[in-house]
Amino acid sequence: MTNDLKNIVANTAIKSTDVAEHLDQLVNQVKTDVGAPFEPDALDAIASVKNINPAEYERLRVKLKQAGFNRLGELDKALERLERESGAHDFSGQGNALQISDAVPYPEPVDGAELLEELTQAVRRHVVLSEEAALAIALWVIFTYVFDVFFIAPILAIQSPEKGCGKTTLLDVLAALVSRPLSASNITFAALFRTIEAATPTLLIDEADTFAQNNDELRGILNSGHRKGGAVIRTVGENHTPQNFATWCPKVIASIRKLPDTLQDRSIVIPLQRKRADEKADPFRGDRAGHLHAIASMVCRWALDNRDILADYEPEMPACIFNRTADNCRPLLAIAEVIGGTWAEKARSAMLELNTKDRDEQESFGIQILADIREIFSRELSGKFKSDTLSDYLRSMEGRPWADWNRGKGMVPTTLANLLKPFGIKPSTKRFTANDTAKGYERDQFIEAWTRYLPPQETTEPSRRNNPHQPIC
Repeated sequence: MTNDLKNIVANTAIKSTDVAEHLDQLVNQVKTDVGAPFEPDALDAIASVKNINPAEYERLRVKLKQAGFNRLGELDKALERLERESGAHDFSGQGNALQISDAVPYPEPVDGAELLEELTQAVRRHVVLSEEAALAIALWVIFTYVFDVFFIAPILAIQSPEKGCGKTTLLDVLAALVSRPLSASNITFAALFRTIEAATPTLLIDEADTFAQNNDELRGILNSGHRKGGAVIRTVGENHTPQNFATWCPKVIASIRKLPDTLQDRSIVIPLQRKRADEKADPFRGDRAGHLHAIASMVCRWALDNRDILADYEPEMPACIFNRTADNCRPLLAIAEVIGGTWAEKARSAMLELNTKDRDEQESFGIQILADIREIFSRELSGKFKSDTLSDYLRSMEGRPWADWNRGKGMVPTTLANLLKPFGIKPSTKRFTANDTAKGYERDQFIEAWTRYLPPQETTEPSRRNNPHQPIC
């Protein structure tokens, strides 16, 4: 195959010895690794021929195909990328090359505590939000510079009940602070994984409520990028060769109201509300963001100096944060603990505040009813209840859905039994007094489900745990 291709080049009218010199290397590489990048010198030589004499390039392309070279589609794309980067081709009307910049590390070591203070103040300077939310954002900004040392990349989900709450402003602020920012108000699933594979940016997606809700493929790709090594497989080239495309990178998603459950579950949620008349925030100007770029430079330096420590660090986790929520919080808490001072405790409080609110909103009805029944058993200090009595208690709980359940009829014993059945909890005939038996439930029936699905009822002092997938009780 190699000798044939040498003869092809020799028999063409191409006057570039570089093509003949490097084509052999290109072919050998193709023979050993079908998916390998093309040899740079060969691409440069072939691109030169294409630009000087396009007709000769087309003749060479035909002869390559006749000789069995099966990556012509990939070769064309590689040449296109090279031309785009060099400005040798006019791509008018076909978009522009991705513009992603890396922060320049600050020339001197950076104090982490002072840096985190500056970050939180910088965020709150332009956006009205709680101290807990500002701290979570600041920690997540630092995370984007060291995300590759962790196993989980929590999505930063910026959410508001209506328009005009500052989502886009916060995205603009983040674009000036995070590592390798790339903003997109809309993105297709194909563009998403190809962009991540090509550039590994911090992706800032706005207006997700307009295109992500009913897009199963897009949600699947975003979900897969939650864990290190996340990828999708697609076929490429004329021979439809299967290729891996990475989906693992930091992502910010802004939307009105909550994201689909699978994305919400993989997120640190930042709730925003519309600014009151008495609340002040400086307008953000992208052309006057030098103060944020300076902070980004310091974040970059701190991250470079501390990435090795973070790679093996296991932070303390609050008792009622566990499972996937703990996975999401772990990188941010690790960063806070390595920074030290009071930031570790502040970060744990922030994670508790943000995740408790979000968990209440996204819990399934099954989880909600388990939690409410546990509260009833604790409050009433009883070891068992009749089915209708437990239903009455549930209907009386304010702010819960049980009074309006069953099309406004409220919670009844039959509906209660149906909700509890998936957890293996069934009503049975029990004796309540000497002359009173009825269908009901005992506390012991719920303990297994409470242990598996609910956080511990009483919190304790955080302590380091060996198994990060088990809650601390």
